[in-house]
Amino acid sequence: MDNIIGIAYPEWRELRKEVKEDIDPEKRPFAGRLNRMSLWTSWRARGERRMFQDAVEKTALPDPVFILGHWRSGTTLFHNMLALDEQFAYPRIYQVSNPHAFLRLPIERIMEQRAKADATRKRPMDNVEFDLQSAAEDEFATCPMSIRSHMISWSFFRQEPFYERFLTFKDAPKEDYERWLKSFIWFLKKVVFKYNGAQPLLKSPQHTARVGLLLRQFPNAKFIHIHRNPYVVFRSTQRLYETGIMPHGFQNPPGADFVVGGILRRYKEMHDAFFEDRKLIPAGNYTEIAFEDLEQDMTGAVARAYEAVGLAGWAQLEPKLKMFVESQKDYQKNKHPQIEESLRQRIYSSWSRAFEAFGYPA
Repeated sequence: MDNIIGIAYPEWRELRKEVKEDIDPEKRPFAGRLNRMSLWTSWRARGERRMFQDAVEKTALPDPVFILGHWRSGTTLFHNMLALDEQFAYPRIYQVSNPHAFLRLPIERIMEQRAKADATRKRPMDNVEFDLQSAAEDEFATCPMSIRSHMISWSFFRQEPFYERFLTFKDAPKEDYERWLKSFIWFLKKVVFKYNGAQPLLKSPQHTARVGLLLRQFPNAKFIHIHRNPYVVFRSTQRLYETGIMPHGFQNPPGADFVVGGILRRYKEMHDAFFEDRKLIPAGNYTEIAFEDLEQDMTGAVARAYEAVGLAGWAQLEPKLKMFVESQKDYQKNKHPQIEESLRQRIYSSWSRAFEAFGYPA
């Protein structure tokens, strides 16, 4: 439910109709709770529109910096490091959880105070600490706003084939893409408006599969891609599903191979789209980082990325970054069980293009 927690009532009603009310009996109390929350969200959204619509519509959007990479590739770590740079506007967790009304006073002040007072928690999939002010993925906002996101399938597993079209939008109707784009631009304008026109810093794994679409809107955007050993990515993504996605759906998983097959399919689809679109990025606006290099020298990796895509502000960021790196020295990564040989072969067979492109051994 976390991925659609900010949904307004009209979209929640439409979504329930779209999935034909296919909610398992034991999950219906959660659906009832979301129904009540969506009504409150709609009421707050109307108030925010009255107060801020004109100002947000007039907000100019600078070309963003996009952090690309599959889930569990190190994109969150890199996002958190670049978010220390005050020249950027980036979405916070409390904003993507309240995409319709985070500007509205006094709601905004209440949420910011709660964010500051909220105890730091740890994500179940990787033990990374976060609070409501932490940098967040914009897809968590555009998913409930547009209901045209592959992440809807994180709530409705049996409808996965329908919603997976919205990972790349290549096989989706034009009106579905335009609906997502409208929500994306509106949310982005709100974030930039709140932070006084600063350059957006965005990280959502889905953007890795949409580079061509993003370039249509932002031809001078910067792209920093993080890649990681695919075997590690697979096992870590599997843990993400087991701890962070499957417990929160409105349906039970439809089959034994649902998680494994889905991870294999989406990774390949995402990277096929990425390899096709990467060549469209203008020279000087793209760079690539191996997570293994980032892990060995965080400060150096960020410095090289800033230089590669021509970002200013390194002198101001460097001392903050060194403090952040020092704070991470006791962080312990999860340890995953070894991958059995038959599955390892299946992974390599499906992802061989990525193995070769990123230089990882089979």
